[in-house]
Amino acid sequence: MCNNYKSNNSGELLYKPQLWRVKVQTKNKMNRVELLKKMLPGLLPLLVFIIVDEFLGTKEGIIFALIFGVVELVFIYIKEKRIDKFVIVDNMLLVAF
Repeated sequence: MCNNYKSNNSGELLYKPQLWRVKVQTKNKMNRVELLKKMLPGLLPLLVFIIVDEFLGTKEGIIFALIFGVVELVFIYIKEKRIDKFVIVDNMLLVAF
């Protein structure tokens, strides 16, 4: 008898389909935590701008966010010996604003 069939008390054969759960993983797949860890540093200058803008004004918010972005860029360069392009683009968006 095939595994997909099961008999009940009266002897009838009941079809029970097998549902297969296949978990596909690739080498390049990133989970949400890793994605957040990679994107959060680039978004911090924007968050600084939003917070300072709320309390001090737009001009001060842009200045604080740009200073924070430059400090963050230097920190990443010293720590990881690379320049984070996302932080540079984020700072450019602040300058354009």
